Amino acid sequence: MRKKALEVEIKELKTRAAAQKSKIDKLYENADEYARIKGRLDLLHTFHEKVERRMFEAQQYRENAEGYFKVAAVPSLEDVDAHSRHYAAARGGATGGGLGFAIALLLICGRERVDPRLKTAADVKRVTGLPVLASLGDLEKMDEAARKAWAFRTWTILSDSLGQSGNSGTVCGIISCAHGEGRTTWVEMLVDAARQRGLGVTKLQFDHGAEVSQDPVPATVEETAPAAGSTALTKAAAGKLAQVRSMPVVHVQLPGLVWDLERRIQFQQELEKWQSVPHAVVLVDLPPASLPEAILLAENLPQVLWLVDSGKSHARETRLHLETLRHARCKLVGAVLNHEPEPLITL
Repeated sequence: MRKKALEVEIKELKTRAAAQKSKIDKLYENADEYARIKGRLDLLHTFHEKVERRMFEAQQYRENAEGYFKVAAVPSLEDVDAHSRHYAAARGGATGGGLGFAIALLLICGRERVDPRLKTAADVKRVTGLPVLASLGDLEKMDEAARKAWAFRTWTILSDSLGQSGNSGTVCGIISCAHGEGRTTWVEMLVDAARQRGLGVTKLQFDHGAEVSQDPVPATVEETAPAAGSTALTKAAAGKLAQVRSMPVVHVQLPGLVWDLERRIQFQQELEKWQSVPHAVVLVDLPPASLPEAILLAENLPQVLWLVDSGKSHARETRLHLETLRHARCKLVGAVLNHEPEPLITL
């Protein structure tokens, strides 16, 4: 009975195996079709994902694209910005103005850098190496009271630098690079200021290019100067102050006195006599330093002031002439500035 049951079970299993084998055979028969369908399905899935991604990007471009706007509600005048264009114009104007100011400043600084002329007291001090003792602005803009006040204040400053005292006289010359820089104006104003203080002031002026006699070298200074001036230059006693005041200007013709060594020594001795007269002041209007006679005359003076005309004197010429004066052992005590420019900002 057991054997028969097993035979029946084996037969049933063989029947099932045959059925399964037939199914498997059918599956292998449709494998190519299955693979083709599966490939198309995968391709469709891929295409579907690509379409969805592009649709999402298109939606983002549509909602956030520049140049497009979406009105959420009915606008009012309060929602309109009418000042933005004014702000933009002001910002552009400020930027352009700042750029123009910077360019103009660079041009001005570059021009001042390459300009060889001396204009300010700082330029004079840098080029000459001398302290700037005093300066004068535009005389045309000054009235008579302002001129006298300037002359009084300037003489007070210079007298301290020149060592002027009541026990001895003061002899000082003023020299510059060339003609027309204001030496005579300075000397005349300082003469008036010193005379206001009660000092005996004499102006010694050298005239170049005048007619000379057959003897081009005068015997003494007195021969060229007028009689009263001759007396003032030859007598050096302390009681001759009234005679000094009687002839405030002494003219000496050039050339003549300068190119003779003995006459230059005699001229120096006369100046030393002046220094021994109490309360006496001799201001010498020297020729420009471009003339050789000016160097020979400056050698005999106890102190010399260098005058610079703002905007006219050149740095190279100034250094050249000052070097010559220093080699000649001239006693340069300081510099003065003529036509000083007005400051840009006045406090």
